[in-house]
Amino acid sequence: MLISRLFAAAALACGCLVAPVSLQAAPLTVADGRSVDTAGDIAANPAGFLLVYARTKVDSGVDVSVRVRQHTAAGRPTGRELVLDRKPIALFDPVVLPLATDKVAGFWIRGGEGIIGRTGDTRTGVMAAERPVMPQLAEAYMDAAVLPSGRMIVLAYRFDVSAGVTKRLAVSVVSSTLQPIAGPTFLPGTPANYVATAAQDFQVIALKSGGALVVHRNRTDGHVYAIPVSAAGRPAATATRISSASMPIGSGGQQAQFQVEAAQLVNGRVAVAWTRIGSTNADDAFDIRHRVIGANGAPLLPERGTAATREEQVAPEVVALPDGRFSVSWTNNGSAVDGRPRSYLVRHFNADGTPAIGQRRLYIGPRATNTEIAEYALSGPRLVLVRGIGTLPLTLDGLFTSY
Repeated sequence: MLISRLFAAAALACGCLVAPVSLQAAPLTVADGRSVDTAGDIAANPAGFLLVYARTKVDSGVDVSVRVRQHTAAGRPTGRELVLDRKPIALFDPVVLPLATDKVAGFWIRGGEGIIGRTGDTRTGVMAAERPVMPQLAEAYMDAAVLPSGRMIVLAYRFDVSAGVTKRLAVSVVSSTLQPIAGPTFLPGTPANYVATAAQDFQVIALKSGGALVVHRNRTDGHVYAIPVSAAGRPAATATRISSASMPIGSGGQQAQFQVEAAQLVNGRVAVAWTRIGSTNADDAFDIRHRVIGANGAPLLPERGTAATREEQVAPEVVALPDGRFSVSWTNNGSAVDGRPRSYLVRHFNADGTPAIGQRRLYIGPRATNTEIAEYALSGPRLVLVRGIGTLPLTLDGLFTSY
């Protein structure tokens, strides 16, 4: 008995112990034979979770729509699907925020116009008119969060022509009805070159104190920084670096893989995870790092490696757990050259960033029919990982597991 306990403790410490997985899968969208569904930033709410996605019909010109649907904790669709927008042009990077019972706000990027927002009711299907939220974007990525006051904050790169042409992150604050309150306001830090590779390398999260925290990768030095923003939309004067290990800039194709995610924990601290270029070896070109910081952005605990294996780890997501821990999901890209399949993994961590369990592999399958990007959120008493499956049509399904 003692030997087995010592072996288990050693395996957990090195990350070799693979915890048992209680897993269920549920289809979230229905194939129509001519569409590709792409998940946006899903959100947990008391009824389960909100799925937001872009549907692109590919059989007759361009037909793109942004849709939101309430799902139960088990993945069953309920209420009315909200079609927030439908246009014969590109619509990018949708985000959904829960406002109140059945009430939601959706944000997305419309090509040539910027960030658009719309509120609606998932029970009745009634929607308010869409409203412009942030114009003149520099790239097709954005993020948003709902503050404790009910206001919402949005984040995106905009062009800055004050000293040449550069790209800088900016925030705007809007009311619960999408009326402008503050911004767009540029954040501090070194601007990005206007030709810098676009990536989902930034996020804004709401803080229990009332304000928000922005985490992002500086595209000049490659490091990850944190910037507090007040509830009124005023950013701190300086950004705090939170990554300590070397952060190679990488090539353009590698830069597009960078991703930064965060979540505030029960104790008020913030867990941040990000993609890091490891080496030029195709088998471990990227890995995932994480660190626990204060709500003011100051590092509190050491930076740690997230995964227990050395294969290509990308697309991290962070979820704060009700018991005080946090969970990180990522995609193991396998290898197209060697024919290794793609898999989705999760690992839970204690509030200090140390591993609570060994990493769990939720699914492994062909690269060609499983998307690289997957979204991760609480769903009632479980966690849900939303991935795309198929080719054409490509639909979304949820992998549900306990925590």
